Amino acid sequence: MLSDETSPKKIKPLISVCMITYRHENYLEQAVESILMQEGEFEMELVISNDNSPDKTAEIVKRLIANHNKGNCIKYFCPEKNLGVTQNLIFALKQCQGKYIAICEGDDFWTDETKLQKQIEFLENHEDYVVTYHDALVVNENGEVLKDSKLPASCRKDFTQIELMKGAYLLFLSICFRNIIEDYPREIYSVSTPDVFITSLLGNYGKGKYLPFIQKAGYRLHGGGVWGKKAQIKKLEMRLSLFKSLNSFYRSKDREVSFYYSDRISGTLRPIIFEYAKSKNWEAFINYCKLYFKHVKGIKKVNSLLFIQKMFLLFIIHRFLKN
Repeated sequence: MLSDETSPKKIKPLISVCMITYRHENYLEQAVESILMQEGEFEMELVISNDNSPDKTAEIVKRLIANHNKGNCIKYFCPEKNLGVTQNLIFALKQCQGKYIAICEGDDFWTDETKLQKQIEFLENHEDYVVTYHDALVVNENGEVLKDSKLPASCRKDFTQIELMKGAYLLFLSICFRNIIEDYPREIYSVSTPDVFITSLLGNYGKGKYLPFIQKAGYRLHGGGVWGKKAQIKKLEMRLSLFKSLNSFYRSKDREVSFYYSDRISGTLRPIIFEYAKSKNWEAFINYCKLYFKHVKGIKKVNSLLFIQKMFLLFIIHRFLKN
């Protein structure tokens, strides 16, 4: 149920820019301005979904709609209760009517005025590609540059379909993709951050193109960000949940990709077990050891047994010293 919605005239856009926002009042205006400054031969809509943020987000958006010369292209939504990142993003994506979709969250920003034009032109002329992307600067709360490249060198390249399906690392604030996903699978709703899942879904429809000639966007690090306050163990558990969901999704669809995510599950369980041993949370440690041993199969069970024996040795030593 929407408690607030402001929509522009019904003109079919070529591209929809999808923006989710929560507690972004200090950065939101810059994010919106960087989208509305886009130049090119296309109709655009900006879909903003405010996840019931308790700050001044609603006031800022309504002021921009009323006063900006491109304010009429903004479609604004606000749910009656907080949905969380994944449900809010999927809700916003479902409101997008364009042939193409670009994403920019309310705390990030673009710097290239022709970014969308360049991405649209490429996709219009290359039907075998489903998504385009580029690099970004890492900036702090004040906009000061902390790092001149967010993308690792190994990811500044094109990706094949299978690489996308296996969760190739794309910067979501940079992507522009075909509005081709009709239904989002139930498995995606169990993940905390849906970026990799959506990248994987797009891989079922085409390849990925890296566009180095687009000026770098601004990826903002701040205390209110999704990853800003997460402890290492929490990040690992979120990653585990993602890989389990993708493994489940591909189990009946693609054997190779399903096996890939099964291996990622094993590879993520090991550091989780180690972290719980290090923090002396022995109940969680034992539970994850059981899960790890249950998950691995065949020859890998021998290696997993050796790993678990080593971890249990730590457990026994700790118990002995405690007594």
